[in-house]
Amino acid sequence: MSGCVERPRYNYRLILLEPEARGTGKVAVAVLDQRQPILNESVGPDFVGGPVISHAFSKDYIATESGKPLAEDWARVVANGLEKKGFSPVVVPTSPQDRPAEVVQRLHATEAPAQLFFVLYQWHTDQTNARMLLRHEVVLDVMTPAGTTLGEAQLRGTTMLGEFVDAKVATPLAFKTKLEQLLNDRNIVQALSAAMAPASDAPSGAASPPTLSGL
Repeated sequence: MSGCVERPRYNYRLILLEPEARGTGKVAVAVLDQRQPILNESVGPDFVGGPVISHAFSKDYIATESGKPLAEDWARVVANGLEKKGFSPVVVPTSPQDRPAEVVQRLHATEAPAQLFFVLYQWHTDQTNARMLLRHEVVLDVMTPAGTTLGEAQLRGTTMLGEFVDAKVATPLAFKTKLEQLLNDRNIVQALSAAMAPASDAPSGAASPPTLSGL
């Protein structure tokens, strides 16, 4: 329709991650969007940036290039990165209306030895004058099918992307940097390694050490 203004969009799906962890076997991935503007339905789940009007986000917000929810793009990028390193990723679908416990149950149902659960509390760009900022708060847990959390990493803060930058380039690159920072956190790399280690790695005939659940 003539006169319509195309919504600005950022392409996250083109990002190719470089996780440090390598291995084989199934890894489940779930991303739950718990960002407040999504939960109160002031913007759609494809929201990734301002502008801000009177302390609320404009309906002309910046969206994902794919038109899919950010959580879906996020999970797909993680899965592609893990597949590149030899893993067999399985993406678990989520909705912002899901409770975290419900998503955890779906992760466990995959029976994947390693289960990555991302929760997004904040993720959007914000432009102040010529300065482009990225506000972010994300938590990542690595779990086992038994429900044990093997490792956790989180990001929280505001990152300045620069002044007079091409946001369509700078924002996906910042996404790559932040996501690799999470996945390559020492706690996460060690947790993935522990989850994927075969049971035969234990010494033959040696009793298995007690677990917290068995104490």
